[in-house]
Amino acid sequence: MPNAKIGMRGTSSWAVTGERPESWRQGISYLFPNGMAPLTAILSKTKGEMVSDPHYHWFTQNYINKGAALVDSGVYTDSGLGTALSATSSAAGSILAAKVSAEFASYVKAGNIILLRQSIDHSNDMQAIVISVVRATDSNSSITFSTLKTDGSGNGSLVNADRVLIIGSAYAEGSNRPEAIQYVPVEHSGYTQIFRTSLSQTRTAMRTKLRTEDAYKKAKKEALQDHTIEIEDAFIHGVKTLGTGANGQPLRTTDGIIQFVRTNYPTNVLDFRLDSNYSGQSWAAAGKDFINNAMEQSFRWGNSMEKLVFTGNGGMLAIQSVVENNSMYMIKGGETRYGIKVTVLETPFGTWNIKTHPRFTHETSNTNAMLVFEPEDVHYRYITDTQFQEDQSFGRGGGSGVDGKNEEFLTECGLEMHHPEKCMYLSNISPTMVNTA
Repeated sequence: MPNAKIGMRGTSSWAVTGERPESWRQGISYLFPNGMAPLTAILSKTKGEMVSDPHYHWFTQNYINKGAALVDSGVYTDSGLGTALSATSSAAGSILAAKVSAEFASYVKAGNIILLRQSIDHSNDMQAIVISVVRATDSNSSITFSTLKTDGSGNGSLVNADRVLIIGSAYAEGSNRPEAIQYVPVEHSGYTQIFRTSLSQTRTAMRTKLRTEDAYKKAKKEALQDHTIEIEDAFIHGVKTLGTGANGQPLRTTDGIIQFVRTNYPTNVLDFRLDSNYSGQSWAAAGKDFINNAMEQSFRWGNSMEKLVFTGNGGMLAIQSVVENNSMYMIKGGETRYGIKVTVLETPFGTWNIKTHPRFTHETSNTNAMLVFEPEDVHYRYITDTQFQEDQSFGRGGGSGVDGKNEEFLTECGLEMHHPEKCMYLSNISPTMVNTA
């Protein structure tokens, strides 16, 4: 009978007794799946991709929400936007105009059916067909349209309109082919970062019998652990830079997930202590609403109903306090997702698989933070995958002339991250936190 697998599948799950990792990077996952570097462990179970240049590029493209606020709330009676509509009713077939953003103008075209409405009162909804579009700056882009029904049947009229949505298109029989709209993907780029962790043992030390673990094996294991943690920290907290090292050669650093979100989608960076929506309130009073809104926001984009969340013990305590006072949440521990043990938080919006990350828990400035993401959107890219550089000269004469071994672990790698809209970074999530905004 086959075993069930939940979450992301990698190139190897090491589910069979006796199966062993075939590379140092797979070994990281094998040795530290729930330890100091769960992100690196997860990535080590994916194939990864070698890049041909330390500066690599990728493109992402999201679905465009074809709705926008009118630049000036309200509608005009002329395409030149000179006279604001003042009538409380307009007949079907009225030719009117509205000022729109340059972005909205870039994907609306003649023949589109639009819906003009007041955001807080849908009784005034008005359908219309676009006649022409002026594409310029935010203050000079506009659409001219013909109404499809009589206005003024609701609680107000087009005078109150503040939003426009594209709801389809319609063309007459025998009409010419309409204008084509093309969408431009967003370009991102990253740098590979060179990670090096050395170990050094004298010949005498290696040949000294100890009552504890073999000194060389111990040093090698500790060097791999340090190397792993350094990569983990960079993948979470790093920032993309290009500079020059002391030797005059290029020195590059890779973006971490947090910085990627800060740079590309700052709307998803939330701080409970400074959020004016909860001004002066304690976590006990407002934590439920904050988490509700954060979870809803985190699932606005994408098709997956699950996220992986790294947090510290402080953040976990904050979540626990919310769950205890809110019956709409269901929480259960000891589940396995993405090959690691997590606490599952289920809500009407989706599921957060929460992992208490040691690098968050043991750093006081991280323990009340949360990093929310989908592992499928985080990709490992490398020039040189993790390898152990042995001292080939030891015991053979010549070489460096050192009476011992000088060796190192070396990795040159970076992250490729897709869709920052699906990620989130939360800070000051604590049962004792009070908002100071």
